[in-house]
Amino acid sequence: MVKFHYCFSSLENIMHIIIIIIIIIIIIIIIIIIIIIIIIIIIIIIIIIIILIILIY
Repeated sequence: MVKFHYCFSSLENIMHIIIIIIIIIIIIIIIIIIIIIIIIIIIIIIIIIIILIILIY
């Protein structure tokens, strides 16, 4: 009985670790997506500014 409980507890620990890893991966993916979106927005703004400058001159 004790052995079974120990096994179950270690399994639970593994599950917790897996859940934490999944959460960390999701957070990293979200951060990467946000960074990519920001970079795209900056590039678009720069392109618009360049086009405006060309149009003005």
